[in-house]
This record gives sequence, structure tokens and C-alpha cells, in this order.
Amino acid sequence: KDGEWTLQELSGLCERLAPAGSSGASIVITGIRQGDSLVNFLWDDGVYTTVSTPIAGASRPGTGDIFASILAADAVRGETLLSSVQKAANFVGLCITGSEKAGTPVQEGVVFEKYLAALL
Repeated sequence: KDGEWTLQELSGLCERLAPAGSSGASIVITGIRQGDSLVNFLWDDGVYTTVSTPIAGASRPGTGDIFASILAADAVRGETLLSSVQKAANFVGLCITGSEKAGTPVQEGVVFEKYLAALL
């Protein structure tokens, strides 16, 4: 689709993506740009919410992998989806900001090792 998605359109998309007749389905759509913010859309068993964070810098390779890894680790530990998405969004933003300050070229992704303690 060209242009911006509305929350209702995203919710409808998630309803179509969720397995028919399933309960407990969760979907996260990340990186929706809205002005100076990045919005993450959460659809959890038919209920949606959003988590918005300021754009920290340029899009970089590997940030989606970091985000997904945090969600997977938190799911195993029984964390709520909302708290996990908030943690992942904040951590990725921290890593992007740190990479920008360190002068890391965009194509090299993000510096994350020095910030791992923030996940504890």
C-alpha cells in the first residue's frame, strides 16, 4: 500500500494474518514513521496499542534482528508483549544514538555490545 496506514487498517491486516479461530495471537509491526517518531504497532489477541519513540538517527542494518531477539528472549521469560516492545524500541534507539555518536558508518549497523547491560 502506498501512503500511511491508519490504526484501523493495521488492525484489520492483523486480523487477516492471525490464524483463523485462534486466540492468543500476537503481531508486532515495527518502524512506522510518523513525523519525528517511530511507532510500533502491537496486536495482541485482537486488541491493539502502539509504542512511540523519537527517531534516534538513520535506519541501520541489524536493528530489526536486535528488536526481534529482545522480543523472543522476553517471550521465553514470560514478559508481556507491551513491556518487551517498549524495551526493544528503547534499546534499539540507544544503540542507534551511540552508533551515531561513535561515527559508525551506517552500513556497519549498530554498536550494541557496550549497551547490553541496559537489557538487564
